[in-house]
Amino acid sequence: MVVALPRPEHPALAFAYWGAGADTYRLHIDESTGLVLRAEASFAEHLFQVDEVVQLELDPEVPPAFFEPDLDPKDVLYGKGDAGPGLRVPPARAARYAVAAGFDLLLPQPLPSGASLRVWQRPVSRRELRVQVDLPSGRHVELIQYARRDASGPVSLRGRTCLDVGGTADPKESGSLLALLAPVR
Repeated sequence: MVVALPRPEHPALAFAYWGAGADTYRLHIDESTGLVLRAEASFAEHLFQVDEVVQLELDPEVPPAFFEPDLDPKDVLYGKGDAGPGLRVPPARAARYAVAAGFDLLLPQPLPSGASLRVWQRPVSRRELRVQVDLPSGRHVELIQYARRDASGPVSLRGRTCLDVGGTADPKESGSLLALLAPVR
């Protein structure tokens, strides 16, 4: 077992899947494989999330059909440069979701000429939205948005919205896009 303490310099998403907002993580690691078999997230010595492997089979026989997805393309989208999974949602619905979760959906207004926009609702341990703006240059900007109460480290705050910025765009392109962000009402 290993005890991990989050550090202030870690991004808010660093431990999101193991329990955002925890002050202690206990990782139970299989000695022979190095796999984490159980992850426990605690705050003030109170356990609030446990993820555990309940069955492990090494080198199983897997039929090729196992890897053929049975998904509706309009619901789940992975494109070049995308970091799935997530449910793609219209911006108006995403804005309602954000307000219910305690933050505002921020979108570039107006959208730069030749750019396109996609919004995903992410199935993680906190309520968040992922916005990807595909730029005419072929690069993109990712904006992970969530409420301050769900942050697990230092945050970049815009009004009521915590914002993690990533993607393949250069700093000038990202900066220009960030200057256009405004809450969707």
